[in-house]
Amino acid sequence: MARPREYNRDEVIDAATQIFWKKGYHGTSLNELVTATKLNKQSMYKEFGSKAGLFDACLENFRKMMGQRVIDTLTRQPLSVDNIRSLFQLQSKFIASPDFKGCMFINSANEREFLHPGTLKKVDSFFERLHKLFCDCLRTRFTETDSDIRAAYLVDFFVGAMTVGKVKFDPEQHRQLLQMALKVLDK
Repeated sequence: MARPREYNRDEVIDAATQIFWKKGYHGTSLNELVTATKLNKQSMYKEFGSKAGLFDACLENFRKMMGQRVIDTLTRQPLSVDNIRSLFQLQSKFIASPDFKGCMFINSANEREFLHPGTLKKVDSFFERLHKLFCDCLRTRFTETDSDIRAAYLVDFFVGAMTVGKVKFDPEQHRQLLQMALKVLDK
C-alpha cells in the first residue's frame, strides 16, 4: 500500500515558483528547491519527474497567478486601446513594487538555451497570446496590418520594460518612455 502524500502539491509549486521566478531555471539549484519546498529529492522526482517538470508546473502557476491579470485587462469589453493603456499602468505599478522580479515568462525567454522544447513552446505561446490580445484591441482603431506592427512594437516595449525594470527603475524616465511608446495608440 502506497504511503499518503505528506505535502501539499500547491504549496510546493508556490514555493518553487518564487525561487524560479527570482533566479530562473538555470540559476536555481536542486538544493535550493529542496530547501524552499521542504521536499526531499526523491519526492520531488516522484511528483514532477525532474527539475524541468517542476519548472513547467511553476510556469503554469505563474500564468494563472499573474498572467490572468494581463488577459483580463486586455479582454475587458468593449475592446479598445484603453485596455492597452490600463495594462501598461498596471505594469508600471508592478515594476515599481519593491519585490519586483520581472515576468517569469520573459525571464525564461532570456534563458532559452537551458529550457526543454515543451517549455519553450509555453514561453513562445505567452508572447504569441500577448501579441494577439494587443492586435484585438488595436483593430478597434487600426487596420489589420497597422494593428499587427503596432502590437509587435508594444510586445517589445512590454518585454523591455519588464527586463530593464529588474536592473534599474527610474519612475520618471519610465513614465516618459511609456508616454512615448503609447503614442502608437493614436491615429
